[in-house]
Amino acid sequence: MNKEPKDTNKVILDKYRQYLVFEKSLSPNTLDAYVRDVQKLFG
Repeated sequence: MNKEPKDTNKVILDKYRQYLVFEKSLSPNTLDAYVRDVQKLFG
């Protein structure tokens, strides 16, 4: 079963967000900025 690219990107973004929260303990503003940058990359 092939996933849509958007579905795959969402999974990657969710995993990346989890990593940043639990492993890097980033502040909410920094977390949002990092996630926004990755969303731009996917865009």
